[in-house]
Amino acid sequence: MMVALSLGCGGDRELIAPGGDDARGELVNLSLCAGPCDPVDGCKPTVVITHGFNPCPRCFHFTFPQTYAAIIRCRWGSNVNVLFWNWNGDTFVSLRPKVNAQHAADQGRCLAAALLARGVKPQCTQLIGHSVGCIVMASAAQSLLYRTGEPVAKLTLLDPLETQHELVFEQLAAYRTVFQVENIWAPGISGYGAEAPYPGVLNIRVPGATPIRGAINPALSNHLHVVRWHLDWMRTAEFALIECCPENAPSESSV
Repeated sequence: MMVALSLGCGGDRELIAPGGDDARGELVNLSLCAGPCDPVDGCKPTVVITHGFNPCPRCFHFTFPQTYAAIIRCRWGSNVNVLFWNWNGDTFVSLRPKVNAQHAADQGRCLAAALLARGVKPQCTQLIGHSVGCIVMASAAQSLLYRTGEPVAKLTLLDPLETQHELVFEQLAAYRTVFQVENIWAPGISGYGAEAPYPGVLNIRVPGATPIRGAINPALSNHLHVVRWHLDWMRTAEFALIECCPENAPSESSV
């Protein structure tokens, strides 16, 4: 609710916007010249984005997946598939955080099934999740490996909650089910992440610009600043997308 109220006083419309969205788990194709339900070309790199927890899905919705898609379409055109897992209306199922976290893992398994139905190849895919959406993406990566024997090429975790690291990195084995994993986290009073001390995890610390104000106005939090930072990085020439089918990827037997 605080995020919804804050939209009128400093919210970033590239990330969040007023207006409800009751989606309960829909895979939307945002690729150039594609319809929302279109399949993808599995031989092209695929980027899949999802958001995190929304306590008031009838008040606001996350828009940063569309921002990612706009940047990707502008830079790489139709050479890259862009997909959005929209579960805005189904993130808050209980007052118990552990129940919500396990539900996010269930969403990830549904996402994996939807990706395969659209023709996505795990080894040509990058999954990007923010906050509780990191659980969704870690679960999807694990499920894709179990279903196909192929690891996801890259898993980008944007400020996964430190309290959920055990679920993301150990129970869902995020660092063992993908070829490459990034943990991009925010410190401070309004950042919820932490370094993930697991083999092969690339940890990137991103301090926020307004940590104290962000504790009062979540739209200005370090937690959301991580998304802004990643979007800005994607706009630069230094940012490179994944390549299809990386060599020497982990196998199912290594999980």
